[in-house]
Amino acid sequence: MRRLLLPVTCLALLPGCATTWTLLALGGVEVEEGSFSQAKPVGPTERRLVVEPVALPRQDQPPAPEAEAPPEPPGESVLPGPMPPAVEVEPSPVPLESCDCPPEPPPGRWEPEPPAPPRAEPELSVQLSCMLQQRPSRELVHKESFSYDVGWKLMTAFMAVSESAIAGLMAHSYLEGRRRGAEELTPLVLGSYLALDALGSALLFFLPTKHNVVDFEAEGRWTSSPGCPAGLTASVGGRSYQVAPDGVLEADGGARVYEQLATPDHGFELRL
Repeated sequence: MRRLLLPVTCLALLPGCATTWTLLALGGVEVEEGSFSQAKPVGPTERRLVVEPVALPRQDQPPAPEAEAPPEPPGESVLPGPMPPAVEVEPSPVPLESCDCPPEPPPGRWEPEPPAPPRAEPELSVQLSCMLQQRPSRELVHKESFSYDVGWKLMTAFMAVSESAIAGLMAHSYLEGRRRGAEELTPLVLGSYLALDALGSALLFFLPTKHNVVDFEAEGRWTSSPGCPAGLTASVGGRSYQVAPDGVLEADGGARVYEQLATPDHGFELRL
């Protein structure tokens, strides 16, 4: 029994169900078991368009040619199949002739090929990334909440039974210590507290279910949707280009916008 006294004491030090509910009630906090809300827009709708230019390779340019692989150095090639028999050839004298030729490289060395020409950088164009954001100026919120429903009753029943069981263990420990002559007041005090809290938890079980309904106005919330709106045009250098829903500019507008944005006075404008 002594071995169970420490964990039981630790459990008893935790605030009970009735104690917690009393502290929340004194603090003005209402227990809500479940809630849901619905918002209805009220007033004019505020809209704003967030556009960000993104540089991408042009889609109408031909693909860059792939670099050719350097030739392999000369050497022995291994072919599948059995090796042919070796043939001995007697060396024959070769007459030497004088010529102004460059010296041949020593055998076994391979001179590297000249470096390949640099690949041409792909031409870039501009594509627009659009995000349409809108919100109503005010929202009428309808909120419903429930208190002391089925979940509350299950919790209070469990806490009442658990606290009663722990209080019984505390009382048994106190009586055993008293019979041995080592009377300890700690189990008695904690057991009494848990017994009272278990009684309060049992009373909380019978609280009636509350259905709260609240209507109030709040500031509207922003909602975002990707894609460029219809009728969006980009103007640069005195020319206007229609913008597709995916942000692509018509004709060569993307490349022209990319070139103009590199200049200080590009005059880039968006119109809707």
